[in-house]
Amino acid sequence: MAVQKSTVTKTSSTKTESRPNHKSLAPNIPIIPILVVLLVVAAFALGYLINRVQYFQDKVQQAAVPVAPVQAEHPLTKDNLVKYAKALSMDTNKFSQCLTDGKYKKAVQDDTAQGVKLGVNGTPAFFINGHLIVGAQPIQVFTDAIDLLLAGGDLSSPTGAAKYLGDDDPANGEVGDIKQDVEIGNAPMKGNKDAKVTMIEFSDFECPFCSRFFTQSLGTIMQKYVDTGKMNIVYKQFPLTSIHSHAAMTAEASLCASDQGKFWEYHDKLFTTMSTASQ
Repeated sequence: MAVQKSTVTKTSSTKTESRPNHKSLAPNIPIIPILVVLLVVAAFALGYLINRVQYFQDKVQQAAVPVAPVQAEHPLTKDNLVKYAKALSMDTNKFSQCLTDGKYKKAVQDDTAQGVKLGVNGTPAFFINGHLIVGAQPIQVFTDAIDLLLAGGDLSSPTGAAKYLGDDDPANGEVGDIKQDVEIGNAPMKGNKDAKVTMIEFSDFECPFCSRFFTQSLGTIMQKYVDTGKMNIVYKQFPLTSIHSHAAMTAEASLCASDQGKFWEYHDKLFTTMSTASQ
């Protein structure tokens, strides 16, 4: 039997693999706007950095430059003079008016002219029973001079413990050997007016050497001689106006205080204030 072989025709189905289309798959990103944003951000960051650098440079410069100290108010301004009067329970309206009117301007000028005539050319200057002692000398100079006079001695030719006062050496607290007549007038006085010894001081409230005499010597003199009735002390005005801008007004203020019976309290207040301010 003839076997018929069937012929199977194999049809190969060819499978085609498609390659991906890269162009069609790429994201649609706007390149230029992004670059613009990046540039703006970079510019902002750079500007901020420059500002911070400048800030720190300024801080360094400020730290390097010394700051000028604030000038303190002068203790002897008119407002302060009135304030001191108030602290001493004075009538400040009357006191202020006295200053404003210049009531004692001429009296201060007269004291100064008298001092110049007597040979005073600086402050403090003292006339002890008419004999001149110049400057804020050590307390020993004053006590030796006063003790000599109380014992009946003469400063024209000092003897004993006070002999050195006549050796013509200014460094030793020389005392003028010529006795001068110093008119007291209405100048403020403290102590026994009939005492054997009178010390007349020509002074300036703004003078540091006058403050030194006040702090280092006057207290002892007051306690040992004035308060015990052995001597009296007279205050004369001698403001050094060429170097002390507040001295003349302060001198007038002290005499305005004298109107209210407070010269010596005001005198002490002024010198205490100036002594503290100079420390």
